[in-house]
This record gives sequence, C-alpha cells and structure tokens, in this order.
Amino acid sequence: MTHDALRSALDARLGEQYEIESLLGQGGMGSVFRAMDRTLHRPVAIKVISGDVALNPQLKERFLLEARTVAKLRHPNIVAVYSAGEADGLLYFVMELVPGESLRDLLTREGTVAPERGERILHELAMALDYAHANGIVHRDVKPENILLDRDTGRAMLTDFGVARALENSGNMTGTGMILGSPRYMSPEQATGESTIDGRSDLYALALVGYEMFTGKPVVDSGNVAGMLVKHLTETPKPLGEAVPKVPEGTAVAIDRALAKDRDQRWATGREMAEVIAASWTPTPGSGATRAIGAMKAKKAPPKAALGGAFVAIFMSLLTVFITSRDDGGDPRKSYAVVPFDIQSGNADVQWLRDGAVNMLTLALSQWTDLQVMDYERTLKYVADAGVEDRRVDLERAQEIARRGGAGTLVMGSVSTTSDSLLVTARLYDVKSGKAINTATRAAALAADPRSLFDDLARYLLDVAGGSASASVDVARQTTTSLTAYRAYLDGVRYLNSWRLAQADSALQVAIAADSTFALAHHKRALALGWGDGSGPAYLDAARRAVELSDRLPPRQQALVRGHLALAEGLSGQLGASGAADLRARLREAQRIYEELVARDSLVAEGWYGLADAYFHDQLAPGDSLPEYSRRLNRSIYGFRRAIEIDSTFHLAYSHLVQQYQGLSSPQTQGILDGDSVIILQSREQLEAMGGLAEFERRRMRARDIGLEMARGWVRADPDAPTSHFALANGYFGAGLVDSALAVIDRALRRPGLDAPGMRMQRVSFRLLADQPVEAYAELQEILASTTPATFRRIPANERITAAAMALNTSAAVGNAAAIERIVAFVESVDPVFPFTQSPTREIFTWYTAGLRVGMTGSVTGADRRLLAAGARRVASGSEGLMAQLAATSGGVTFMAYLATRDTLFSNTIRRMPGGANIQHTDLDALEALTRGDTATARDLASRYTPPDSLKTARFGFAGLRAYARAEVLAAVGNTDWAIRYLENIAPPRFNAMGLAEPGFAVYTRSFLTRGTLYERANQPDKAIGAYEEYLRRTADGDAIVEPLRREARASLTRLRDSRR
Repeated sequence: MTHDALRSALDARLGEQYEIESLLGQGGMGSVFRAMDRTLHRPVAIKVISGDVALNPQLKERFLLEARTVAKLRHPNIVAVYSAGEADGLLYFVMELVPGESLRDLLTREGTVAPERGERILHELAMALDYAHANGIVHRDVKPENILLDRDTGRAMLTDFGVARALENSGNMTGTGMILGSPRYMSPEQATGESTIDGRSDLYALALVGYEMFTGKPVVDSGNVAGMLVKHLTETPKPLGEAVPKVPEGTAVAIDRALAKDRDQRWATGREMAEVIAASWTPTPGSGATRAIGAMKAKKAPPKAALGGAFVAIFMSLLTVFITSRDDGGDPRKSYAVVPFDIQSGNADVQWLRDGAVNMLTLALSQWTDLQVMDYERTLKYVADAGVEDRRVDLERAQEIARRGGAGTLVMGSVSTTSDSLLVTARLYDVKSGKAINTATRAAALAADPRSLFDDLARYLLDVAGGSASASVDVARQTTTSLTAYRAYLDGVRYLNSWRLAQADSALQVAIAADSTFALAHHKRALALGWGDGSGPAYLDAARRAVELSDRLPPRQQALVRGHLALAEGLSGQLGASGAADLRARLREAQRIYEELVARDSLVAEGWYGLADAYFHDQLAPGDSLPEYSRRLNRSIYGFRRAIEIDSTFHLAYSHLVQQYQGLSSPQTQGILDGDSVIILQSREQLEAMGGLAEFERRRMRARDIGLEMARGWVRADPDAPTSHFALANGYFGAGLVDSALAVIDRALRRPGLDAPGMRMQRVSFRLLADQPVEAYAELQEILASTTPATFRRIPANERITAAAMALNTSAAVGNAAAIERIVAFVESVDPVFPFTQSPTREIFTWYTAGLRVGMTGSVTGADRRLLAAGARRVASGSEGLMAQLAATSGGVTFMAYLATRDTLFSNTIRRMPGGANIQHTDLDALEALTRGDTATARDLASRYTPPDSLKTARFGFAGLRAYARAEVLAAVGNTDWAIRYLENIAPPRFNAMGLAEPGFAVYTRSFLTRGTLYERANQPDKAIGAYEEYLRRTADGDAIVEPLRREARASLTRLRDSRR
C-alpha cells in the first residue's frame, strides 16, 4: 500500500478520533504518521504495523496483548503508548509525539556524540530499561533508530517497546525478509535463538549503542546478517577507554561490562549500570567510584583473551562495594534502610503507619551515634523513584532501595489488626544476600498510641546491631506526645518532599498548633518557608524555635536544625546593627556545622544543600584571597551536585547550580571551568597560559552547555515546578536563543497549574529583553488587570521581586510613570515590608523609581535629585544600612544621576562603590572636563576610546552606560560618526540589571531620540526619520512624563518631512 493510500485508509478508519496530518517516517516494521487527537487537542504519533502482520491472527492477538502491557509503562524516558488497536486489517498504536530527532539522525549528521551528552543519554536509557524490566517488559530491539532525542527537554526516549516481542517466531516475518531485532544490536543469546531473553540482553544492546556514540562506528559490522551474528558470538571490541580516552572512566567501565558475551557477567539491572555511569559525572576525591576506577587503571592490562569473566567480575564486585559501602568500611549491620511497611488491614486509622513506620524507626535508630540510617526524606524519594509509592514494596525492590542508599541491613515490616489489637512485625534482611536475619513482633491495644511499639522494635534492632538493648529510645519524647501533631507532621514532610510548599506549611502549622514544643515540626516549617518565600518574621521565628527545642533530638537532626538557623540568620539581614561582619560569621558557622554533619553522614541531601548554600552566599569581600574564594565556590558547586545525586528532585540545588554555570558562561566572567572545578583568572598572563581567548571561549561555552543540561535535568525531574522552566528559559536566553526561551515559557504555560502570574511575568521579561517593549507592556497590563494581591502573594518572594523589577522596567521602557506608581502601590499592598528585610517596601522603591524617571527623561527634578543624593551619601559614608547596600549595587541609577546632573557627588560615589572599577575613569574624567568647559582635555581622553564595535558585548549597568557616556563625549568633541556607532552597538538582550530596576531600558528607548539628532547632524535624514518614528512607536503608551520628548520628536519629523517637499 502506498503512503497516500495508507494515509487515506487511516483517515477513513480513525478520522473520527484523529486528524492524520503527515508521514513522519517509514521503517522495516511499518510507517509512522503525525496526527492530532481531536478530543484532547494534543499531537500524537500513529505507528501502523506492516500489513503482513495484520493478516496473521496469532501475530495480531500477540501484538495487541503486548501493546496493552506496554501502555502501562509511564517513565520520562519511555515514549508513552496511549492506545492500540486493529481497524479493517490495519494494526496500529497511538503514542506520544516526541519533537526532535532519533539518535540515528544525530549520528548520521555528527558522527559521534560528545562524552558529556553521551553519558547522560546512556544514564537515562539505562534507568528507563531498569523501570521496564522491573515491570516485566524486555525491549529486544534497542538501537539508535528506536532512541528519540526530545528537542525541547533534551531527554533521550526509548520507543517501540514490545514490537519485536510481539512479532518473534513469525514465519511470515521471515518470508517478508525482515529480521526480528536488529542484527547489528543483537545480544549473543538473541543471535543463537535462545528462547529465554531477559533484561541483560537490552543492556548489551544499549552498550553497543553507547560504544557507537563515542567511537562513531558500530561494534559489529558485516556485509550480511550471518556475519554480524557470528561477530556477536566471537569478537570482543577494544576496551572503550582505550578506543576513546576522553570518555569518562565510569562510563567506559559500564559499557565494557555490559558487552560481556556471558550475560551473567553483565550488569544485573539497568540501575546498576546507570549508577556507575553517574559516578563519573562528579567524581569525589577518594570516593568509591574514583578509587575503584583508579585501581583498575593501576593494574596491568591482561591479554585480550583473558579480558572477561573472572577479571571483570572481581573488579565490578569491588566497584559495587566501594559505591554502596560506607566510607569507614564498617559493619553492614550498622548501616540501615527502613522501607514502608505493608498494611495488611482495611482499617483506615492505621493506613498512616505505612510511611509512619519509616519515620519512627529512622528517627529512633538515628539516636545511636555509631549507626548510619538512611533518612526518611531520602527513603520516600527512592520509593517514588522505584514506582512503588502506592504499592507494596517487595524484597527485591527494597534491596534496590537499600543498595542505592548505601545500607547493608534492610528493615521491612507489616501492620495488621484484630478487633481490638494492633500487631506490628519488623523483619531484618541482609541487603547483599537477601537472607532474613531476624524477626520481631509487637502488639498493643488498637486504641493506644502505636509509637511505643516502634520504640520497642527500635531497641530490638539496636540490640541486633550490637548496641545496648537498654538504649534510650523514645520517639514520642524526641518528637511530640501528641499523635495528632505527629500525623500532621508526617503529612507536612510528605508535602515538603514533593515540593508542595504551601501544603507543607499548612500541615506543619496544624502539627505546631497541636504541640507547640514539637522541634522537628518547627524546623520543617522553617524549611518550607525558606525554600518558598524565605521572607518575613515567621521564617526566622520557626528556625529559632526549632533550635530552642532541639535538645531531645538525635545528633543528625540537631545538626540540621542548628545549621539551618545559622544559615537563615546569615541570609536574612536581620541581625541588627552589627552588620555584614556578623552576617558572614553566621554563614561561616553554618559551614562548620554542615561540614561536620556530612563528614559523619555523607548521604544527607539537606545537609549537602545547606553546606553548599552557606558557601554560595559567602561572597567575595575586601581582604579575601582569590584562591580562598575559589575554594568556597568549588565547595558550593560540589555540595549542590551531591544534594542532587542523593535527591534528584532537590529544586533549589538545581536553581543554584544553573545560576552558577550561567554566571560562568557570561562574557564578563572571571571564573572559568578547569575540569570539574572553577578557577578565578587574576591576570592576562594566566589567561594566555591557559590557552588564550579561544580556550576561554571554549570553556565559557562548556559552562553554558552544562547550565542548560542542568536546567533540562531539573525540568525532567519536576516538570510541574515553575522555577525549573524559568531556569531553562533563562539558559536559552543567555545563549542568545530568544525564541527557544519564549517557547519554553509557552510550553510551561500549557501545563495545568503553571498558568500563573509568575510564569506569565517571565514571558513579559523575555519580551522586554528581546527588544519588544510595546508587546511586553501590553501583556503586563493584561496580567495586572487579572491579578489580585492575594494571587500575587502566592508567588515565592524572590520571584515576586523579579516580577516587580521587570514590571517597573517594562513601564519605564514605554515611558509610563503612572504605571510605575501603580506597580509600586500594588507591590506594597502585597509586601508592606520588603522581602528578606525589615525595611518598608515604599522606602526601597523610592530610590529606584527616581532612577527610572531620570532614565525616561534625561533630566531630574529637585525632589528626585534629593532622593538620589541621599542614597549616594549613604554609600559615601560607608553606612551598612540596607539603602546603602542597595544603592551600592545599583550603579546604573547612580550613573544616570550623574549624567543628568553632572554633580560630582555622584561621580565620586561611583568611583568608590563596589564595581566602580568596571568604569574606566577616563569616561568620568571626560564628562567632568566637558562640564568644566575643558573641551581639549575631553577630546584628548576621547581619542583613547576603543572602537565602538568593542562594546558589542558590553552589558548594561556600568559597562553598558559607558556607551551613552562616550556617545555624549564624542558628540560634544565633534566625532559624530563614532557617537552614532556607540549608540547603535547597544541592544536590550545584553542588558544587565544591577539592582531592583534597570534605568538602561528607559535610556535605550530615549536613545532613539538622541540618534535622530545625531543622524541629522551627520546629514542622514532617512535614518533620522526612522529613529524619531521608532521613539514615538516605543512611547505610544507613555504618559505626561515623556510628552515633552514626544513633542520634540514629532516636531523634528515635521521639519524633516517638510524639507523634502
């Protein structure tokens, strides 16, 4: 059947549900069409299987059975199957449409895949296969053609699950010349026709794909099928690390083992393979993976014939020990994981004990200082990853969870009831062997507080672990005597773990209302507030109350509570008059507490995040050495990465990492990547020794790519988190891909629950930065008209600040001062006290709005001049007050004040403020010379200016405003051509806001009026007319504040047009 005939047939049979749009491709097993689901309004792909299959009743039945099984798979790296069926002789299945290309397309175009991207693809696919295998499904045809690369998210996705299985052993297939499973990617057991194929066959095929990605050549190639099958059985490829030395060692080891001819020598599961690949991403000095891989390198390579069975098995068993064991190599009986208990009762009042058992036993066991226990939050995360969040956790899955957490002993259990009793049974297992170690059962009255049962069980477990059976274990004492409070606390922790911060806060407030002395409830509420808004007195109050009540907590929880308070106080700016030195002291105290914690227990995600955050905010200050600052920066990056390795949904760790890598990709960065570390460039000689500007640019682009991949990973980990989409969009925008950034926001807005003011304000931001101020302002007005203060208040505080800033900038860019005042009033109604401070919002905004008015008009009123001067004096006096800090970090406002007034108070302030070194003093000197009437000095200084094109990468703030300052100087000394070119070389995508609001957007709009004047002077009337018209277009929504300038533009247009008549 031709494509057109097949499309017509599909349309006739499925047209009521799907609109068939186009042919996407054709392969050996059928054709794929793009279609639109008429009911759900979503694009889909429809695969039609070869007509020969549909004629075979057995194959048809098997195909539909397999399709129903595959349709149950739901994994971010597996293409979802929505439905399948048979219609008038056509077998088809409807699946998710993945925008992008196949891995085969990429390899055909590029030849190879970069190691960083390749190992991410392999990791994702190994985890996808692990999930499918756990659900009883083997792919049987893993190959580049069946791996799709999502253009939007960067995900690698497996498709065509079950097709080969459905069509195997078909005489019809052989008759049509088709090979079931692709010979080039068959495992040895497939090649020999074994009837029992398991997941290790898929891992072999995945390794073949990986080897080809890195080398650019298939492992097995021959002119005929028989030759390929023989090579699978007889030939072993060169170790990947030798073939392509730049491939990370962990990834090379993972592929080499998966290519073992004997499937018993391969990885047992996709997760095992994925974990070894992941170990090479951010190797820790002295970490298990690093030590094991290093040990392999140190060994003398055996002859090729012996490279297999024994050596690989011994090596990989050592690697597994290193990865999964505790650093001290201690007794496995003293490293515990507790998984959710099996509730064998329909009594609704005991269902909470499924996860409650994990929390109670974990907390009780944690009080024993020699015992390492996988924390409750991480257990919930691993359970969710394993796909058993709402299902019974069997022994095999529990072992995987325990191994992932590095535990040697596993605690499982069950809860059952009789008419008047509650029975709890705990079972201990050795994780490695799966053998039962011991069992204990405790009973209590059904109406009693069940926590005493778990106290008894914990004492028993401590005895088994070698502790004292009389050890003090009292969950109620460590938590709360109120069962109502405890159950609400568990709800709050579950919400917090899934990043539902508002629900977490509500549940934790219920817990605190039931028991105000519940330390952990106060601590978790502080986290919910800090991770959300991080503002207001409630945040610090909760953190301080947690510390006050923490004396009964186990050591790990005490450290987390004390570390978080030190961090919160270091970040809050609420320590009173003692100022910046004390703020830094609190950050250093947080670093010390968290360092001690992760040294004792290296698998606490919250501890690593707190440590990284404390270093992240410990910024470069006077007196710091650059090597010491570099150490803090690297420690921060490492800590965030560790938090994500332990908990891949740790939102704020992604946020900070993306921010750090995006900073390292900036043209103005002084920090550059050196392997996995960052070094601070201190001299041009250091730059040249590193390889010069070309090498600098290469490393900057690598940082950009890592930042983008981090952001994509965040979107994959939690597509319902608005900030993950913000980060990815910002990454694309920073790379100059404005359309891609807008597309990310548009896709996010289509997700349920994400069409919120914060997300739509992000779109306004990109509109403005993409030099679309009129469109941005129109969208802004729609948002403000439909947003109430209560709705806006639900946006996290840091995002509210950003949204307010961009609303102010957008209004200034179109010249609407009244809109600015309305925005200030609106924000003030939401936050009377500015977030993260104790200062009134109105006081802070007063400074910025004065700067924006100067930017819009180029002149300053007496009242605004007094406001700006007061801020400058605070900076000049060295005051540590908030306004002085804000003024010092808002150099654009101060610089605008100087351009408008020529008051040396502002120029002298700029020279002294942080960042003032970024302004060449010759710019200020030239402007001051013009103010004195000393044109000769100004002309001499202007002759030293670099060509205008040198500022093409300049940012706004100090660096960007230099263009305006220089244009003014050049115009004054008669160099009109360079003055024009300086103005033409600034564009909004390179703006860099240095504070809450950036006057450069308003100045950029006004520059078209200045350009018109200069074009007239240069006798370029057409360009002058275009510039005046552009100014009028941009300020069409302006109000009285820009009306004098609009009259000037209209008068100039009339004069120029009249002169042509």
